[in-house]
Parts: sequence; structure tokens; C-alpha cells
Amino acid sequence: MNETMSDYEAALLYERMKKDGLIDDPFIAVIGLGGAGCNVVEEMSKKINNVRFFCINTDQLSNKRRMGLETILIGEDIILDHKDTSGMPEIGKRAIKEKFELIEDRILKNNDYFVLITGMGGSSAYATLELAFSLHNQSLPFSLYLIKPFEFEEERNRLYSSVLQNFKKLRCRIQTLENDSLDETVDQLNKKFAENIFTQVKLTQRYLQSVWLQSFKEFIKGEIKSGIISKSIQKEESLPIDITLEGIEEAETNFN
Repeated sequence: MNETMSDYEAALLYERMKKDGLIDDPFIAVIGLGGAGCNVVEEMSKKINNVRFFCINTDQLSNKRRMGLETILIGEDIILDHKDTSGMPEIGKRAIKEKFELIEDRILKNNDYFVLITGMGGSSAYATLELAFSLHNQSLPFSLYLIKPFEFEEERNRLYSSVLQNFKKLRCRIQTLENDSLDETVDQLNKKFAENIFTQVKLTQRYLQSVWLQSFKEFIKGEIKSGIISKSIQKEESLPIDITLEGIEEAETNFN
């Protein structure tokens, strides 16, 4: 193997193997939880390619209306008429816990980076917390986007402040989306939030691709023989993928 293989040569080989179906780009899963999160994810799905979009919700009718999204219904055995949880935290936690195995099979096993989006005024926040801790405990890289309640929603804001402290215990990127304008419609807010997250996801996507390519180059040169296995590339020898918060933050500067 040529020890002086250039980045250009490595990129050509990477693209050739990708075309032959021997290798894949990293997969990003964007996951909306609850009505607010799913609304933003549905808006994002109209704007960005090569990203997988999921909606996790207790509202069966709402799930059926989601076009272009993979949906997972949770809480059907504990919530009347498959509607919402009425903001009850314990119901949100229990609902998602009962579907962890399905979520693992359909989402976690098949993707490499995860973006979680949720409203922070009800039980969806607690369901998201459960999923976030699961990702954290499995050392799976992810980012959180938390939609803050309106200022006048005092009870929801108390819940937001309480749950936010738990989210801050996690090793991940957290961004709060301010629900601060009463002059904007729900559709306008969803578009604004989607545009904000869209920009970050595109930068993360480019960062992951650069990490993949560099790891691929090192791998084919035979310099590294073991490491973290990429779920996208199941080989006898594994690519050492190191996705870091610092790398993602640096990508925002370098790729802008």
C-alpha cells in the first residue's frame, strides 16, 4: 500500500468504493419527539437530503399526517385514544421506555449521529431525556435542540428549568430555541427553528464526512488496525471513528 497516498487519491478510492456499494457516508438521524419536535422535523425534511428523519409521538393521528417521515407511535397501551399525555412526565417516560427496543432496532443501530428535537413544556421533555441518557450511556454522539415555552407559560417554564438541569449532565451539544415572539404563527416558528437546525446539521454532516474520509485514509494505509467500528462499514478491520463536540464546533468555523 502506498504510504504517501494523498487526500485526493484517498477521496477517489472512497468515492469508487461508495459507488460499488462497499462503503457508505455517515448517517445522521434527526428525531422529533412530541408534537413540537415532530413539526420542526417535518419542516426540515423538505430542505435537506442524505439525512434520515423520524417522528416519535403518542398521537397516532398526528403521526399518520407526517409526510416523508418514519414514525414511531409510543404509549398506545397506556394513553387513551392514542392522543397526547396531557403533559404528565411519568407517562412520557414510561411511553418511550416501552418502545426502547423498537427505537434501538429502527434508529440507533442504523445511524452514526443523532439530532434530538423536542418541546420543553410537557411530557415530551421527559421522554427526550430518557432517550438522551440512553444515547449517552451507549457513547453514541448526539445533539439536543430544546424548544423553550412562551414566557407567559409559567408552569411549563418551571418544568423547562427543572428538566434542563438534567440535560446539562449529558455530554452533548445543547441549544435552546427561544419561543419569544407572539407575532409569529406556529408555521412561521417551525420554519425559523427548522432553518436554524438545518444550518447546524449541514455543518455536522460535512464534519462527519471529513472524519470518515480521514479515518478511511488511515485504514487503507494499514496504519491503524483497530478502533471503534462504524455501523456503516461492517468489516473484519474497523475504522477508528472519533466524533467529538470540539470537532463539530470547529467545523462551524472552518466550513462557514
